[in-house]
Amino acid sequence: TTDSLFPCVTRGTTDLLFPCVTRGTTDLLLPCVTRGVCVPGTKLPWDEQWLIESLSDSTIYMAFYTVAHLLQGGTFKGEKPNELGITADQMTPEVWDYIFLKESRFPSKSKIPRASLDLMKREFEYWYPVDLRCSGKDLIQNHLTFFIYNHCAIWPEDKVKWPKGIRANGHLLLNSLKSDGNFLTLSEAVEKFSADGMRLCLADAGDSIEDANFVESMARCRYKRWTRTIGECCSKEALKAGFFELQAVRDKYRELSLLSGMHRELIDRFLEVQALLLAPICPHVAEHVWTLLGKSIVRATWPVAGPVDDILVKSSCYLMEAAHSFRIQLKYHTQPKKPGKGDTVGVSKPTHADIWIAKTYPPWQSTVLTTLSQLYQKNGTLPDNKVISSELAGKPELKKYMKRVMPFVQATREKVEQVGLEALNLTLDFDEYNVVAENLVYLENTLDVS
Repeated sequence: TTDSLFPCVTRGTTDLLFPCVTRGTTDLLLPCVTRGVCVPGTKLPWDEQWLIESLSDSTIYMAFYTVAHLLQGGTFKGEKPNELGITADQMTPEVWDYIFLKESRFPSKSKIPRASLDLMKREFEYWYPVDLRCSGKDLIQNHLTFFIYNHCAIWPEDKVKWPKGIRANGHLLLNSLKSDGNFLTLSEAVEKFSADGMRLCLADAGDSIEDANFVESMARCRYKRWTRTIGECCSKEALKAGFFELQAVRDKYRELSLLSGMHRELIDRFLEVQALLLAPICPHVAEHVWTLLGKSIVRATWPVAGPVDDILVKSSCYLMEAAHSFRIQLKYHTQPKKPGKGDTVGVSKPTHADIWIAKTYPPWQSTVLTTLSQLYQKNGTLPDNKVISSELAGKPELKKYMKRVMPFVQATREKVEQVGLEALNLTLDFDEYNVVAENLVYLENTLDVS
């Protein structure tokens, strides 16, 4: 009964099985099933000639997958004899019990040789349990709930047979519409974007329990960018990091290497790593890229990152932030000024620029950073801005700068959230002058000045 099964399916179990976005549903649903709602295997109260039985077989069919290759004879319907010579009528409940249940005795009345049954039993024990079940969010309240219950009912003491994970996906919208006639067949999609191109576009459309949106115009842009990239040489977050962000890093490296040129070995390594990262989403193209490199991705292992030079990473971030700041200042400087009423006055674009690099913070900023560091060490985190403001208001050296103090505090707080306590350091771990000097060509090109 569901009453006896419910203790089996604890909240802790559902926390392991469902993504956090579906836990609320299952936490409400599982107790509801025990209170007598109509479940598979019960008769309709108003017409007992009808039996509700729609889910029991469909929630454990993956157990059949473990032995199907031995029974189907290499066919989908199983119409041909199999290598073990077993017929459908020989697969009795006692035979299935022997295969699926560890403690079940050998069915003495069965005509199937023990060696054949032991082979199927070993196959089941090897492949089970289900590592990950992928399904739709509309099946949480029925199919997936009984997927859990039936495993608990069949293997109440053998918990290693219980499912390890369930992934519930949202539905797929086409061009943000749900209207009739708004559809794209698989053959049409493959013809438009290719098999791997379609997989890439689907991965980019979304991968959470929220409905994903497949926009054809966006897919065409992604596909063109992707195929252009292939000529030069995917879950949404994996695709973002493994393709789009990695492409951006390569493009930035190319911009920074105009003077000295790019290193061939590094570009080859980039191609290898990106192909490996995209292999689960775009396996055919990934294999093609590795073939061009004279290798086979089938025998490749997942890429492992080498040691990270934190100082080099920080100096790179510093350069990108400085360039971004310069571009904003340049844009602001060249915007037409409005001297009251009348025509606007244009400003000519500068042809050269001077960069001044301060060796230390201004005294008032050093005082703020020192105070913030002391408060952080005292509380284990930065207190509210009201507390910080009260602390800084008592420092006489800050009186002339009070209008600028709190904006600086807020900017520093945001930086602490990004990089940690090192944002409060009074000095950097690298030489700012050298970073700027070594990348002057890049700065000149990005600002179009000398």
